[in-house]
Amino acid sequence: MNKIIEAQNSPPMIRLMRARRRIYQDAEFWQNLQIWLMVFVPALGAALGILVPSARPFVALAAFIATLFDVWLMDPQQKECNRLAARMTELFDCAVLELPWNEFVAGRPLDPEFIERKSREYKGTDEKLKGWYKPPEIAQAPLPLARVICQRQNLWYNGDLRQRGANILAGLAGCLVLGVIVIGVLADMSMVDLTVSLVAPASPILIWSLRERIRQRDAAAAIDQVKAAADAFWNTAARSGCPDDAECLRKSREFQDAIYLRRSSSVLPLPWLYGLFRPKMEVSMGAGAADRLRQIGVVVAEPGR
Repeated sequence: MNKIIEAQNSPPMIRLMRARRRIYQDAEFWQNLQIWLMVFVPALGAALGILVPSARPFVALAAFIATLFDVWLMDPQQKECNRLAARMTELFDCAVLELPWNEFVAGRPLDPEFIERKSREYKGTDEKLKGWYKPPEIAQAPLPLARVICQRQNLWYNGDLRQRGANILAGLAGCLVLGVIVIGVLADMSMVDLTVSLVAPASPILIWSLRERIRQRDAAAAIDQVKAAADAFWNTAARSGCPDDAECLRKSREFQDAIYLRRSSSVLPLPWLYGLFRPKMEVSMGAGAADRLRQIGVVVAEPGR
């Protein structure tokens, strides 16, 4: 009843997903550099400050420079890559879910020449780029309802991933503060020595982790609001069968606007978090979609059958 499953694996969409993934690889480069300079280098600096007291002023200066470099270059580069990737994903969703492009929200579509160049720069395999929307039985649902199911998958996945990141970063910040206190007590350090040797070098780690936690948490909360609206719309549409296709299309376009704005303005998830949790989250995402398909009478095979 719709072409979502077929369309998402078509050559033009795979080319688009290659380009999108290449841009995220650029963003991950800056994100990994940021983590090295804001987490690992200050940690090594703190250890150096304890072992070599004469190096403490230089360690504190290095921590200050790393913070400036983060604000001046690394964070803006990540944001720019994130905005480009969000527009790539918007092109994909509009094509696959048969939604009109909203130039007022997303601007003009990216040039095909740019997409082709980024696609060619991608060095990975195509297997992980296929089959984002699942299960295959989505193809049996009426397009207006299938579209909402797919949009809700996007919302749930992004919200859950960011909430996991916020929780991990909160734990990191707590462990860091506790570690500084414990080391200071065990080493019987004066307040001046503690500040110069540990607090100053560790401050970039704490600033980064707290800032990223707030961003991830805020992104998850914003996504949750949109997901709640999508759930309310789904409950109504599933009962009535979405009799007014034009109204259903208008609502889906509104949800897509919100999804795009969250994607383009939110920070990236932690780089290793996506690979670590993706397999299990995709199973859960597919199960949620299957449950909604059953609500409208679509027979969905159980996993493994």
